[in-house]
Amino acid sequence: VQGKHAPAEIVGALEAAAAIAPDVVVLVRGGGSALDLDAFNDLELCRAISRCPIPVLTGIGHESDLSVADLVAHTQFKTPTAVADGLVDKMVQAQSLLLEWTGQMSRHTHQRLAWERERLAHLTQTMRLQPDQMLQAKVVQLGHLRERTLSLAQQALERQTQRIGQLHQTVDALKPDNTLARGFSITRHQGKAVKDAALLSKDDVLDLQFHQGRATAVVTSVTSNQDG
Repeated sequence: VQGKHAPAEIVGALEAAAAIAPDVVVLVRGGGSALDLDAFNDLELCRAISRCPIPVLTGIGHESDLSVADLVAHTQFKTPTAVADGLVDKMVQAQSLLLEWTGQMSRHTHQRLAWERERLAHLTQTMRLQPDQMLQAKVVQLGHLRERTLSLAQQALERQTQRIGQLHQTVDALKPDNTLARGFSITRHQGKAVKDAALLSKDDVLDLQFHQGRATAVVTSVTSNQDG
């Protein structure tokens, strides 16, 4: 994501994302030079991020990078990987909260049913006029209450399950394997990922990891961004 048209393209993507009302919008980029990241300092882009009705999470560049987009975003992470980790944490919290709500609803339902049974038993003992009709009416009321409580619990469970599914999709999109599948590769030198060409020297042996398979390359020349 770079070049003079990048800010306008990102603004369009933000507007399109807001139109489908997701839980969050993730804006990430895997590093680059300070000039490459300059698109994220664009005034109109930053205004679009600040006005976005959906929380915008950013993970732009490396640990040391900071853009204006990071400052106006809802939450700023250092790297795309940190964004993924943060979303996973939120998903785990949502799952825990869902389990807690489900347990509370179950306990409340059983307590209410027990209370209604006791109340029904008391009325059965104290009422002598038209006992069969009174009992039937209370049984019907109890059945309606049980159906309504279970329906509310099911609706809440479905909503939380849908949100967790959306978080799963976002996390999957940020996985390294999926990034490699889009045509990117991971370059390693002596077992460490290469983030800056200036750290390499001629004749260094590199290990290239692709979505399918690996390859070995030898450095014939090195050109850094500072060299133009």
